[in-house]
Amino acid sequence: MPPAVVTCARTFVAHVTDHLDGAARVLTLVRGRRYPVRSFAVDICSEATVSEVRLTVVLTAPDAELLVRRLRRMPAVLSATAVGLPSEAAPAPGQEPASLPVLPQAVPIAGGTPEAVAAK
Repeated sequence: MPPAVVTCARTFVAHVTDHLDGAARVLTLVRGRRYPVRSFAVDICSEATVSEVRLTVVLTAPDAELLVRRLRRMPAVLSATAVGLPSEAAPAPGQEPASLPVLPQAVPIAGGTPEAVAAK
């Protein structure tokens, strides 16, 4: 029987050019490929030419490696890594793939925005 494929939330970090435009290109890729995105954050530094995109996606280890390869092929992406996975190597035969703990999903705040909740 083949080993079970483990699907879990995995975090990826990509350094992109063009500030928000580069981040939007990354988002277009993951949504266009229908990856189940759990979180997406962009750190844009006005002084720097490079921005950091951090996203969490639910995938298997082989799919995580494929996403890293797809990100690295993008002209706006300077570097891309999967946090917690070997940078280029697949798990050895018979070994479990590296996995990260499943991150909690964002919970909507009752009553709307954080400001509205604080005002109550």
